[in-house]
Amino acid sequence: MKVLDSSAAIELILATPRGQRVAAVFRDPATAIAAPELLITETLQVLRRLMRSGALTESEAQVAIANLRDLDVIYYGHGSLIDRVWELRDNMSAYDATFTSLAEHLGATLVTADARLSNAPGSSAEVVLIR
Repeated sequence: MKVLDSSAAIELILATPRGQRVAAVFRDPATAIAAPELLITETLQVLRRLMRSGALTESEAQVAIANLRDLDVIYYGHGSLIDRVWELRDNMSAYDATFTSLAEHLGATLVTADARLSNAPGSSAEVVLIR
């Protein structure tokens, strides 16, 4: 099992060259994809920002949203992660800590395109940085 974070998900659903490298990490059908429900909200916010800046058209955003819906992700709530997210507060944002804590909780690898997150101290999760 691998945990997909928002930075990697954006690349994946926009089908960028980096997104192709994210897809390669999940190519094995035996590898389950997990994420906190936060993935949906964060990803939609990024799409909104890209549209408002003119970097993405409405049509491109709709394709990305369809791609997000089509991801075979097992979504997890945040309730059981509260204490660990708080413990990581000095090392990363609560948003990043949510993905990191889920990876720790599941004993899974965190897949990210965020170099800062991949280098954050304090986590026992294995992290794969997609460049």
